[in-house]
Amino acid sequence: MRTLFVTSCFLASIAVGVACGEVPFEDGLQPKQLIQIIRTLPSAPIGSIQFFREKKDERLSAIILSLKKGDGWQLRLISPRGRTSYSTSWVSEKLSDSFSVSSPTNLSHYWLKDEGAIVFTGCAPHMCPDIFSALLYVPSRHRAFVGTCNNGQVTYTFSPSDEGANEYKEVLNETLQEIDGHGSGRACSSENKGKR
Repeated sequence: MRTLFVTSCFLASIAVGVACGEVPFEDGLQPKQLIQIIRTLPSAPIGSIQFFREKKDERLSAIILSLKKGDGWQLRLISPRGRTSYSTSWVSEKLSDSFSVSSPTNLSHYWLKDEGAIVFTGCAPHMCPDIFSALLYVPSRHRAFVGTCNNGQVTYTFSPSDEGANEYKEVLNETLQEIDGHGSGRACSSENKGKR
């Protein structure tokens, strides 16, 4: 599925009415809906805005990645409400230091069995590539699942007995192993590691 990147200039032009027609965009987002999304944006500098579908045949949702000095990275999900409106459905808590070194390119979305999810990765300052984390936010669960690799050992913020835990663990492990392949080359081992 194609990810749309929206620049600040494009957002600003829509906000002031340059593109205020009611013709849907190719992916079904109308200018007035985009204006609703703009109105919910955080005051912190925005690193990335991506659109994706939380469910098949559903209107687009927006995930916003922002960076506030002293607070670090923050994720905000803006979801469709009703037939025409949008509102903020989730704002991440302060992310751990293991996400501090990151960038907008580390934000993506992932298709689970029957729904879309958000993935964000990063690593600890002065500890890359030894300590790094991956976050998986599942909108239907209203919950973020995190896996952290610390010198080759993985820990999770959820219990293996949680509903859907195996699928989420697989996604996190796949993501962590991909990061590890670009870094230290240590094999992140997730065996016998549960909630921290």
